[in-house]
Amino acid sequence: KLKTKGIVDSQQGAIGGYILSSNPEKLTVCKIIEAIEGEVSISKCLSDDHPCSRNGTNKTSCKMHIAFAAINQALISRLNSVTVRSITSPEVSSLEIIEKLK
Repeated sequence: KLKTKGIVDSQQGAIGGYILSSNPEKLTVCKIIEAIEGEVSISKCLSDDHPCSRNGTNKTSCKMHIAFAAINQALISRLNSVTVRSITSPEVSSLEIIEKLK
């Protein structure tokens, strides 16, 4: 899945393997999760095709949908703030990453 999404390249053989094909400073944890799992969503109710009596324009009247949407957007924003470079760089501490996520 990562190869299909252009995140890694692969080479077969004794000296083969995987190599990152994306810029690690721009590649986010969110993009990796989406490549593997699909759209980041904490609840099925956020999906437009989820059967719900409040689908479409009525979804905004559902307090649970509003809460889930806000939480989901915050999660996506935080996942997009963490890059591969930051989690693989010895110069960036775990505490710096945690502070960035607050």
